[in-house]
Amino acid sequence: DDDGVLVAANCCPAGAKTVAASCWLAHTKSSASQDEAVQAAVDCGAAEVTVSARPGGEPWIFNQSVVLRDGVTVKLASGVQVQALRGSMHPSGSHLFSISNVSNVTLSGYGATLQMWKEDYNDPKKYKHSEWRHGIDISSSHNILVEGMTVTQVSQYSSS
Repeated sequence: DDDGVLVAANCCPAGAKTVAASCWLAHTKSSASQDEAVQAAVDCGAAEVTVSARPGGEPWIFNQSVVLRDGVTVKLASGVQVQALRGSMHPSGSHLFSISNVSNVTLSGYGATLQMWKEDYNDPKKYKHSEWRHGIDISSSHNILVEGMTVTQVSQYSSS
């Protein structure tokens, strides 16, 4: 639609080397999650996507994985928190970031935190058992650099 074209032109001008995911925040369909804004920034084609701290230190909430593409660098600013939306991530292989079948990708975030909800995922009343809910999934890819961030509360098998 015309609004989408306008947002793309404003947030990702032709030839842009770096774009800010925050540009797309005002145009996301859901106020409950911001993964759509980050995905749009990744998909726009710029070589680098910056994810800045949100006002008041609010976390970036992801309802689903952000899928990184070939050749992209995503930089999470110091202090950025990315959290899974509580009650989401039901598919057994859910992640905050997915790096699959790509090359030359960097995900950098010195001082940033990615947080899942292990306590919820280990509750059989809330979720089907899975050892595969991770903060970051890297599969069938090469020349991948992940650096600087803390990843917490991911799925873990527990026999007790």
